[in-house]
Amino acid sequence: MKQTKKQIEADLRNKICKQYTGTIDNLQERLDRVAKELHEERKKRIEAQTKMEELEEKVRQYEDWNRRLQEFMDMSDEDRKAAVAEMKFHEELGGMLDMYKRFTSMIF
Repeated sequence: MKQTKKQIEADLRNKICKQYTGTIDNLQERLDRVAKELHEERKKRIEAQTKMEELEEKVRQYEDWNRRLQEFMDMSDEDRKAAVAEMKFHEELGGMLDMYKRFTSMIF
């Protein structure tokens, strides 16, 4: 039986449609996989950036501590004793203020 021109065109259309549908499905799967990997990498980058910022802050704190410690060590004995006395006074004052706050919170 001889196929008509319309049947040949329909068969050809179906064949091409199947070929490109498979290719499109493969590309869509690949795109989904790449999008998922991109999302995971973005999450990792954000976590790493947050960790880096935390570590940079820690380094700044250590550098500040080292600078203040060096300044303290470079003081004369008299200045150092005065600074220690002042720190003790502030610690005692802070303790008294904490006690006062607790006491007043119990009353009110």
